[in-house]
Amino acid sequence: MNVWGSTTSGLFLAPVVAVGGRTAAEGGSVPGGEITRLRFALNDPTGESRANGKAAEARARADCTTNGYQLITSQLSRGPADFLAAKAGQVLAVQVKRSLRSGGGIGPDEWNALVEFSAAFGAVPVVAICAPRKPVAYWRITGRKDGSGRRQPWEPFLLDEIEAAS
Repeated sequence: MNVWGSTTSGLFLAPVVAVGGRTAAEGGSVPGGEITRLRFALNDPTGESRANGKAAEARARADCTTNGYQLITSQLSRGPADFLAAKAGQVLAVQVKRSLRSGGGIGPDEWNALVEFSAAFGAVPVVAICAPRKPVAYWRITGRKDGSGRRQPWEPFLLDEIEAAS
């Protein structure tokens, strides 16, 4: 059995995994890993989105390293921050996004988790926007998000801004 999916680049056909001779649509049981792989196939059949995200993270890490920061990275990007960047007098908790739209596409839960994570490490919560063909832009999160749709609590940030102020 196959299912149709769509992406911005067009339609595609993806197989539904059969377990025990029956497909999930026929009431067969499908292990969670297979469902996850099918979900990824439907949402991102080429893996392009994940590859773009990894490339954006690599750009932000390289930019921070070039500016003299030491990094601790989260290899699976499962935590609130993609990496911690530190140099004398400052620690940044950095979440990397590819677009500036609506706070980098960060919802209130993820946003507030980054704020709390940063506070636990004495770090400044920062969103690095790595838009294609543009330099990396940094935004400092200045408060929690309440989901009300009000203006994002953030402001433009320069990497050495903390050092210059002290």
